[in-house]
Formats: sequence, structure tokens, C-alpha cells
Amino acid sequence: MKVIWKQIDSGTLLLVSWDDIVADPSWLSDDRAST
Repeated sequence: MKVIWKQIDSGTLLLVSWDDIVADPSWLSDDRAST
């Protein structure tokens, strides 16, 4: 499964699965996610 680390604030990273991103593209809205 493909996952990314999403930075949700200055000190927190959230591991997000690609399936979640496809279901909710707003995960990428601030373009801080990286593959």
C-alpha cells in the first residue's frame, strides 16, 4: 500500500494511505505531502 506523510501542523506528521487520499483529495490541498 502506498502511504504518505502529511504534515498537519508545525510539529505533527500523519501517515495517510493512498486510498484515503483518493477518497478525499483535500489531504493534498496544501501540497505539503510527499511520496
